[in-house]
Amino acid sequence: MVETSTNTNNNIGINMVRSHHKRKREFVPLGMNLEDVFHILEATGDLKPLQPKFPSNLAQKGEEYCKYRQVTGHFIERCGALKNAVQHHIDQGTVDPTKLDD
Repeated sequence: MVETSTNTNNNIGINMVRSHHKRKREFVPLGMNLEDVFHILEATGDLKPLQPKFPSNLAQKGEEYCKYRQVTGHFIERCGALKNAVQHHIDQGTVDPTKLDD
């Protein structure tokens, strides 16, 4: 994202351009698959499935379905929202990733 601002302290009207680069989020290795982590955190009450945007979006047999977002289109193992939610709990100290190892 490029942010442009005009310096109003001088009459020259110099535009200052600053680039803001998003840093790629680093994820702590979990030691188990994401679906198992989801089930553990769901059982402890640390995480619950999101409300689906379209409640009628039920999984069809053989179709990719995410149990966290409750939508079709991807499996839970590839769910970016779940990865971010788990990492958020780790960052906040509410989940200890070393306790997730089996």
